[in-house]
Amino acid sequence: MGSFDVLLNDERTQLEAFVEEYRSAIENTLDGLTDEEARHRLVPTGRPARRPGRPWPTSRCTPS
Repeated sequence: MGSFDVLLNDERTQLEAFVEEYRSAIENTLDGLTDEEARHRLVPTGRPARRPGRPWPTSRCTPS
């Protein structure tokens, strides 16, 4: 059952349909990849990269 088939159903049914649809989409995207390829991070995690000539960011919010 796709997410568009349950638009008028209760919230839980809609959520389960959306989750299942996205789960299937991810499985299709990863189909044919090895475990190592699927787990490879394309974007590094952790501290943001330092930009040359600029100081490290000290806060994510800028005071106004």
